[in-house]
Amino acid sequence: MNWFKMLWLNSEERKAILDLENKKTEIIIPKEEEEKLEPPYKNIYFSNNNNITVSFSDGTILNKSNIDLPMFYRIKNSVSREAIESLMIDKSVYGEDKSSIYETSKEKKEVSENLDIFNNNKDFTVKGREVYLSNVNLALPAIITVNFIELLEKEKAFPYNNTIKDNIKALKMFWLKLALNSISQSREDLLLFCRKNNVRITRNGNLILYRKIVSKNGADKNLVGFITQNYYNIKKSGEDPRQFAINKENNNYELVNLNNYKYGDKIPFVNLQVAYLELPTFEENTFTSWHDKNMEIKLGGVYKIDEKKINLNNSICAAGGLHCASVDYDYSGFGDTSVVVLVNPSKAITVPTGETGKLRTTEMFVACVNDKPIGIHFDDSALSSFDEEYHDFSLNELEEIAKSKSFEKLSVQDNVPAISLVDINNIKDLLKNRVVNF
Repeated sequence: MNWFKMLWLNSEERKAILDLENKKTEIIIPKEEEEKLEPPYKNIYFSNNNNITVSFSDGTILNKSNIDLPMFYRIKNSVSREAIESLMIDKSVYGEDKSSIYETSKEKKEVSENLDIFNNNKDFTVKGREVYLSNVNLALPAIITVNFIELLEKEKAFPYNNTIKDNIKALKMFWLKLALNSISQSREDLLLFCRKNNVRITRNGNLILYRKIVSKNGADKNLVGFITQNYYNIKKSGEDPRQFAINKENNNYELVNLNNYKYGDKIPFVNLQVAYLELPTFEENTFTSWHDKNMEIKLGGVYKIDEKKINLNNSICAAGGLHCASVDYDYSGFGDTSVVVLVNPSKAITVPTGETGKLRTTEMFVACVNDKPIGIHFDDSALSSFDEEYHDFSLNELEEIAKSKSFEKLSVQDNVPAISLVDINNIKDLLKNRVVNF
């Protein structure tokens, strides 16, 4: 999925889908025993580490990393070279242009002329040339609208594809949270950041971003990394972390499956589930930031900034907020521990105009140690447990707002949301239901 890109409306893949819908062409996915259509490529390779290589008869070779299985089959079953290129080539939005405009009037006009997919869709309301998510009185930006157009058109063509359905829900969650952001410039800055960078979002609409932190005296990076990475691996595999424990011997850690534990074996020193839940209280889990050594950062917890330290000036690069970065940003000089963080879109502040690979925010959830090099995305599915925990934290805040009928917890420096308290209550209920009832 090319999140936050304007590639869909004029893509070959869309043309093929619309032609199929209009009965102008027929695309057949042949059965194994039937004769297959001639593919537009010469060879295609999919490696165990999720890298794909496609070669064409003219000698052109395309490579792309971190491809999931559904994307591999989309590339493999593409009917034209143009469709493959649109999926594999990350086209620049503005080329070398350093413009801070997150969408142009031309793009808005083009999107407004392609709104048919929203007709009779109860989840959306079309007013003139603008689209609204039902129950939220804030028009969708063109860059969000075009992603919805892509997903809804794909869902219509492939109604049983669960990945498409999950992406629709994720985008709805993202927009619901962004709509809670109290500053229009912050919303626009965030969309610019997403558009200019290869940003991914979670099932709950949070941004998956990256940064480095600094270990303090007493910090045990090996223990913290061992707990967080084994916890997400176990959860990803569908197993129960309560059935695992951690052994320690000579400062080396070992994971123990308690189902295989025998009487007389060495007693593990801590259960994996307990270790993760209590991680924010561990003395060994003590980190700080490069720019402000007075800040305390705990993996498995929310890292927040004091309201008085917020600076809304996006011409300033390294001040006035908590920093995180895109997957391609080189943050190697800003600490000794790489981590994956989740950011609620409602908490974004600014994107420095001179360095659009960085984002300033008022808070983030520091999920786990990042074992991937710069440029390689962390496995989205492995973050599901952290994503749920951070989502619940955000819901608790909205529950307090609904009870107090006050914008205070959402406002930043006297800026209040562009939506009403009624909208906030609607958003709260939709987020609480994980958009199941959309």
